[in-house]
Amino acid sequence: MGKAGTACPPGIRYSEGPDLVVYESIPATLEEAQQLFVAWRFTILIVGSGSLQVRINQKDFVLPKGSLVVAPISKVGKVTSLEIGTVLSGISYTSGFASENSLRSPHAGYFDFFIADEPTLMTLPVGEMRLVILHLKLLKKHMHVPSVLQSPFKKELLQFSFNLFIYEVANLFHCHGLYVNARRGRKERLTMEFLHLVETKSKTHHDVAFYADSLFITMGHLNKTVKSVTGKTAKRCIEDAVIGHARTLLQKDMTVLAISEELNFSNPAFFSNFFKKHSGHTPSEFRSAL
Repeated sequence: MGKAGTACPPGIRYSEGPDLVVYESIPATLEEAQQLFVAWRFTILIVGSGSLQVRINQKDFVLPKGSLVVAPISKVGKVTSLEIGTVLSGISYTSGFASENSLRSPHAGYFDFFIADEPTLMTLPVGEMRLVILHLKLLKKHMHVPSVLQSPFKKELLQFSFNLFIYEVANLFHCHGLYVNARRGRKERLTMEFLHLVETKSKTHHDVAFYADSLFITMGHLNKTVKSVTGKTAKRCIEDAVIGHARTLLQKDMTVLAISEELNFSNPAFFSNFFKKHSGHTPSEFRSAL
């Protein structure tokens, strides 16, 4: 279950894990709706019917029927008013969950608007709203499967349904012309530059100093900025990216030696220790589970 204080309200039908919450709603009360925004999690909220007003980052937003809002991480949201009969659906997840389940490097596949300095909003036509909710239901389905129906592909089904939902949301923002207009402050712009560098350079560069030098800032400033925007240190972002590369390479017909060389580790033992420390499994154990 989730961390203390992050449980969904009693009126919400939801599936919950330590780093991911998916919820659907029956008409919710104001008190129940207050709990839908959690600090240090990304939140995507869909208003199926009714309307509500929320305050995010000290700004007020009115969300009518058909609204889809992406609330950036670390921005605490508060529902200030709620129309009777409002129906909400959505997802809330940590940066760690995104990193572990991304089909690309951490965050880079989850688009600029996820670390914008303000929420990104759009209004969906009925057909598009139904499509997003359909993807949400699919994700919820794969979160908790009864033990008697356990599938050997449960992890993959969850990963792909999560990515499908996120990419569908990103595609809608792009189609509606909002993708390039996500507002970002200096911290957010610097973090995006860092994450794009990590995506392209992390196979061979694992040290924070390289990225700080490339961005012409100190390591301390880089760490502080990235942590304030994503909830993770720069070092953790790099490590997550390296693990992502390693998992991809381990699914190919490559020796551990070849993989350690491609990822710029000094020797296979060092790579194996790194992989086990950050994934909980040795490379051979990971391959055996495929």
